[in-house]
Amino acid sequence: MLDKLKLIDEQGKENEWTEEPIEERKKIELELEEIYEAEELYWQQRGGERWILEGDSNTKFFHLAANGRRRKKSILLLEEDGENNTDPKHIQRLIYNYYKCLFGNQHQTKVTLFEAAWGEYGRLSPRIMQS
Repeated sequence: MLDKLKLIDEQGKENEWTEEPIEERKKIELELEEIYEAEELYWQQRGGERWILEGDSNTKFFHLAANGRRRKKSILLLEEDGENNTDPKHIQRLIYNYYKCLFGNQHQTKVTLFEAAWGEYGRLSPRIMQS
């Protein structure tokens, strides 16, 4: 089929393309695509059977790495006011409250300028700046 495609392409370079070779090329390409899909499916199924029968050789390594990462990211103890806390719920509450205070609403200041302070062009008037 690949040889047929090459032959059609070569003929197309030498002569002007006609409808017949174009249709034949499309037909061959579709057949090739079906063959490639069937082959891919075959190897996918065969690989799945092998994995079920023999297991994946990287399974042990993967689980060790994943569990190690989970252990490394876990917070098992958190100190608050000199006391060690190991209860996961209490640790979660401490972390939540810390970030809530850190990123929560800030108290707004009530410092404002009176309207007469703004002069022309939205600048402070010289009279206010001298006071």
